[in-house]
Amino acid sequence: MCYSADARFEKGIIIYKDDEVIRDTLKEANVKASDINLDIVNLKEIDNDANAPPKYFSFDSQPLDYLITSLGHEVGLKTEYPNSSLIKYQIKILKSRNKVVKKRVRRAVDQHSLLDLLHDAIRLGVISHAEMTAQLLGNFYIGTATDDAMRKYLDTLGSASRPDDIALSNEA
Repeated sequence: MCYSADARFEKGIIIYKDDEVIRDTLKEANVKASDINLDIVNLKEIDNDANAPPKYFSFDSQPLDYLITSLGHEVGLKTEYPNSSLIKYQIKILKSRNKVVKKRVRRAVDQHSLLDLLHDAIRLGVISHAEMTAQLLGNFYIGTATDDAMRKYLDTLGSASRPDDIALSNEA
């Protein structure tokens, strides 16, 4: 990715990791994988099961580096891109001797489930804990009987110091 001096996005490359997204993108762009030399990596699975969808994303761990092959295209400051911008990308990442770095690189290029994404969002601070708490309260607490009882209780506590404004049991 490339950013300008004012930290605005200018140019980058998107590499797709999710095979379902790759298939949908190829279908919407009306591009055949064979036209851009994108290989199907699960040929044995397709031979055994004709209903198995083709997979194009590959992640190979070689002795000195990781090799990632997938569909991608350049992105910039526009919202629509020509079909011809879809090409096959091969990325080589040199393996580190440090096990922590090696683990992070491997996790970065693996395909993630929804729970993995949610875990990363909370752990890495992509969304704040307060925002997550507000969302959970909004979905599971606000508007329930527990919420109503808590509001009445807090109103009663707040009005205890003001004798002229006592909350009665039938008031909301």
